[in-house]
Amino acid sequence: MDPGASLEHVRRRFDRATVGRLLLSTLAAAVAWEVAVRVAGHPRPFFAPIAVLIALQSRPGTRGAQAIRLLVGVALGIVVGAIVVAVLGVGVGAIVMAVAICLVLGTAFAAQPITTVQAAASAILVVALHLPGQSAGGRRLVDALIGGGIAILVARFLFPIDPVQLVRRESERLRAELADALDQVAAALGTRDLDLAVSALTRIDAVDESRLLEAIAIARDVVRRAPRRRRLRPRIELSRDVAAALDAAVADARAIGTGALRLLRTEAPVPPGAAEAVSALAAAIRAADPEDVRAAVTRSREAAARAQAADGSLGTGVLVHAVLAVADDLDRVRVGREAGRRFDSTSRRLTPRRPSTH
Repeated sequence: MDPGASLEHVRRRFDRATVGRLLLSTLAAAVAWEVAVRVAGHPRPFFAPIAVLIALQSRPGTRGAQAIRLLVGVALGIVVGAIVVAVLGVGVGAIVMAVAICLVLGTAFAAQPITTVQAAASAILVVALHLPGQSAGGRRLVDALIGGGIAILVARFLFPIDPVQLVRRESERLRAELADALDQVAAALGTRDLDLAVSALTRIDAVDESRLLEAIAIARDVVRRAPRRRRLRPRIELSRDVAAALDAAVADARAIGTGALRLLRTEAPVPPGAAEAVSALAAAIRAADPEDVRAAVTRSREAAARAQAADGSLGTGVLVHAVLAVADDLDRVRVGREAGRRFDSTSRRLTPRRPSTH
């Protein structure tokens, strides 16, 4: 691989949001250490900065929840470890018992992996570092509370993620993947390439709309819990409608791929307008301006009507029906994006922009 290309690839990983998140995590870890030393009086509070880093380096939008899960796991592990030490003392048998109890409890209550792992790790430390007359578990819990509390403060109050930007990135990814796949369907129809159509249908099946729906769920949680983002709740609800329409568009696009295969598996020529109808849909999906979306959707409908008039076969019927369904989905996307733009315009006039960490 070209060294210049490798360096450029590495450089792209350090965009503004990434650098900001790394700096924020570093500073938060230092603050957690100082608070634990100066306020709690712990000489080596290693778990306070560790707790901050575990929480703040989790997926954007889940950092506050990650901190809470970590705290729950630490508290559970300390309690289990203390009980095991009181009953069995210390040693390998006590460690095995403490870990087993934490894993069983985490599984029984369907806890997140970080909660279960932190519970087991805390229990191990309580047993392994136990000294008569000392409370290593209590210190670890205090350090976890300090680190987790700082992470929650940073993630939910001081620098909450921009939920609109989170959803927008996933929406753009999904639209690009779907548009590329539909362009491939159009090319297959234009060249009567059955193998290309099969590949295109595989690409449509691979489009992962669940990531956008997950981003919407995270964004809704952010606007509920982060005070600075609550004003964006109506905007996220609009994005939710757009996401639902895009989800439907992906499902209907699969029918476009199926219709294209039906057409290409016959000896009949591909009707005029079929490839154009699909290509125009791809252009509509990519378009950023709502008016461009409207124009492209109109072209797609007109081309689909020409194909239907020229050929009444089952394959054409399936293709045209699916094209019109995706066109209707994109109309819903356009309406939702227009409403979102109006909200953004009003919000920018009423509220000064403040920094955030993505």
